[in-house]
Amino acid sequence: MEDRIEEYEVKLAIEKIAEGKSPGEDGITSSFYKIHQHKLIPILTELFNFFLNNEIPTEFKNGILTSIYKGKGDVLEISNRRPITLLNVDYKIYSKIINNRILKILPNIISKYQNGFIPGRLLHNNIIALDLAMEKSDRNTIITFYDFEKAFDSISHKALIRTLNHLKFPRKITNTILSMLTNTNIRVMVNGQLSESFRAGRGTKQGDPISPTLFAIVCECLSTSIRKDNTIIGIKLNQNNSMKIGQYADDTVTLASNIDDADKMDMKVIKFCQATAAKINDNKCVCITKNPKIKTKYKTIGAKEEERYLGFFFNRKGVISKVDDTVNKLENLTKCYSSVSSTLKGRITILKSYLLSQLTFQLYINEINDIKKLENVNANMLFKGDRWAISKERSRRDYEIGGLELWNMATRSNAQKAWIYEQYLREKDDQNCPPHMEVWKSEKENSLSRIHIKCWKAWKLLHHPRERITLKLNQVKPKYENKQKLKVIYRNMMDIKYKGWNKHQPTTGQKLIQKNINHPILPFREARSITTIKGRDLAWRYLLKALPKHHGENCHSCKEEESSMHIFFECKSIKQNIDSIYQKVCKDSNNTYHGPWSEKVLGKLLTPFSSNLIGAIMESIWYRRNQIKFNDNTTIITENQIIHKIKKARDAEWDRTRKIVEKQLRQELRCTDNRESINRTASIKRRLEKFSHNWNSKLMTINIPEHFIPYCSYNTNYS
Repeated sequence: MEDRIEEYEVKLAIEKIAEGKSPGEDGITSSFYKIHQHKLIPILTELFNFFLNNEIPTEFKNGILTSIYKGKGDVLEISNRRPITLLNVDYKIYSKIINNRILKILPNIISKYQNGFIPGRLLHNNIIALDLAMEKSDRNTIITFYDFEKAFDSISHKALIRTLNHLKFPRKITNTILSMLTNTNIRVMVNGQLSESFRAGRGTKQGDPISPTLFAIVCECLSTSIRKDNTIIGIKLNQNNSMKIGQYADDTVTLASNIDDADKMDMKVIKFCQATAAKINDNKCVCITKNPKIKTKYKTIGAKEEERYLGFFFNRKGVISKVDDTVNKLENLTKCYSSVSSTLKGRITILKSYLLSQLTFQLYINEINDIKKLENVNANMLFKGDRWAISKERSRRDYEIGGLELWNMATRSNAQKAWIYEQYLREKDDQNCPPHMEVWKSEKENSLSRIHIKCWKAWKLLHHPRERITLKLNQVKPKYENKQKLKVIYRNMMDIKYKGWNKHQPTTGQKLIQKNINHPILPFREARSITTIKGRDLAWRYLLKALPKHHGENCHSCKEEESSMHIFFECKSIKQNIDSIYQKVCKDSNNTYHGPWSEKVLGKLLTPFSSNLIGAIMESIWYRRNQIKFNDNTTIITENQIIHKIKKARDAEWDRTRKIVEKQLRQELRCTDNRESINRTASIKRRLEKFSHNWNSKLMTINIPEHFIPYCSYNTNYS
């Protein structure tokens, strides 16, 4: 741990520093270090090795303190705001290097009852263990949820150093951590103004990469003190295992067998606070007991009340499901989010990232009761109504075969529980496995605990029905050395339950498109090469047969019956104009003209230029149609409009290509291996040639940076 810092450690730390974060006092962002890392790494390596053996200058570790609203309570109440310290990026790089070294040994010095910020440990382990303990509890047990006030900011530096010395951390590491924490000047940002600086006397800085690790180490003192006290019984999980405490960072819960146990553990918590300068918020501490006659020190919740812990809710019986409440919340949120994006794919991304993610967090433990209501929420978000524009079966397929990659939530819920069970199968023989796994190993198939039986039944769904007969609890010896991803488990479950669910099965309308474009499969994959968002969305939805329209309605331009094909390819009011524009742009850009503008052009999405030309025309047609239909405005589609849209698409693609090439050039400059350098040079040339080939056009010339020129061939369209 106290060896010389190597360049690869600095490189790894720079790559792991998140981009887009606020800088410290010096105003230098992480992007600067990433872009110029080949020059900065040798300098920083020497500097950090100096810090490892000497005092760190005050200017290097100064910070700006700002606060973020926690999202509940009075926004002006200081206890409802989270302090964040903005630190210089070079300090955070050094802190991350030291933290990476500590993380390698952290699972060996932190007990299995602490799951916060420990590599490989899960938040759900706390929930499962606590629910199991409450299931095994009797009327005398008392479960106390502690709330530490400003936990990260209150820990004494002396207590931290005493803990590190007790754990026999190398002196260099202890000294450099002490140097990182002490003699730090902080200025507070209030309404855009900075206060005078003051010296931070205690606490670890929130925003410092090493801060969570140090806090977990200090909290282990409390856990060890309670666990090693033989006079404290805790809650018996089975004949050989009991549980006294559970922690996730500062979220601490104690499990007492009786009031004497509870008093002893509370005294341990008080002594921990005295030793570390931490502080308990008495008003927010809560007790749960099945016997309302027991007098507890803190507030005891009633039979119909509940307490929130790590995002889940508990009452006297254990964890309770809030899935139905979450679905109702999502139903209201769709009204806000459905208008955020004008494209179907944009709404899918919002649905999965911002809405369904709130639900999937709970589904590792709980079940969905009303699938139909959830599917209506999905339909409202995607299609702005209860009616699905495409079948639910098609919506679950991959994008490349005309699906939306939307989850089957019932199967997804089972996959998450099966994933939990696979974690158990892989870790159950580990000496430091979570407490609930020790109990699961000893449980019989006819008397499984609540969550165990859910996960066991879900895991069995991963196997073919014929195989299930031979599956015996805890007797399966599969190879679980590699962690199987949730996505893989989900797809395996879908393959078993819905055979052929991810195969392309065109509808009658899609078969007609296939026939017209003379293509063996619909070009969904090719349509993704359209760079413009709206153009790509229109082409994709046209192939999907999911464009919004009213059946039997007439075209507002030519008064003929309106269909998707009519709007884009057959309307007499624009067909001649669009065909002339399409022909002229193809000719002026040296691209092949594939015949008159018709549905057949969808089979010619061969290059990004031709794809974006088709996408730009479809976008302009759709805009014109909506202007006439809803605003009574007749707009004219011109060649300049189409070329402008293609150039915007080209510029966006060039920005992406340029950034990738710049990154490869930086890697090439750092490369010491001659063979690797040759490979990187060839890769850069191929990427630039590919861009030139894809956008080969007299209309599409661009100005190339001088340092790219040696990598460009002479027959490209660069200027």
